[in-house]
Formats: sequence, structure tokens, C-alpha cells
Amino acid sequence: MAIANPCAPRCPWDAITLNYTSGTTGKSKGVLLTHEGILANALGLLSRIDIDGRVDRFLSVLPMSHCYECTCGFVAPLLAGTPVYFARGFAPREIDYFATPAWLDD
Repeated sequence: MAIANPCAPRCPWDAITLNYTSGTTGKSKGVLLTHEGILANALGLLSRIDIDGRVDRFLSVLPMSHCYECTCGFVAPLLAGTPVYFARGFAPREIDYFATPAWLDD
């Protein structure tokens, strides 16, 4: 039995992830997101917000399984060449470190 190549080219409408909704309007359900949909959202963000990978930094605080965080806090910054830092929690001293990193004070 042949194993599919995970690096093989994909169609834009192929599913990239299955996210489960919280069910705020009813029962929880799974939602298939496509390569094209996530890329379109990330490129849409980049067309409206000037992100400069040489000076900007992103701090990720939401779970990566969250659609917004994955698209706007991870995919879009990486497309722009911007580093993404991941918080371990919401402790103020951890957040303050990224708000004013010591290396910016030089």
C-alpha cells in the first residue's frame, strides 16, 4: 500500500484543517477550512495592515487551534517575514517582556 506524499502539491480548495466550533448558536460542529480560504484571509490582512518583518513582532496568546490566531497571528506574519513569539500564559511579566524587549533599548 502506497503512502501519500504529505509534500505533494495541493489544490487550493483541499481541506487544510478541521476546526470545531464552540456551539454558541446551537450544537458544536466541525468546520473544514481550505488552503485557499486561510491564504485569502492572511493576504487580505496583509493588504490592509502594513507589517514590516524587519521591525514588527507578533505575540501569540490564543491557542493555535483558534482560526483567528492561526490565520492572523501565525500565517500572515510568517508571510510577511515577521517573527512570532508564543506566550506561555497571561502572566503580566511575560507579556511586559515582549512589550519592551531589552534588545530594543540598545
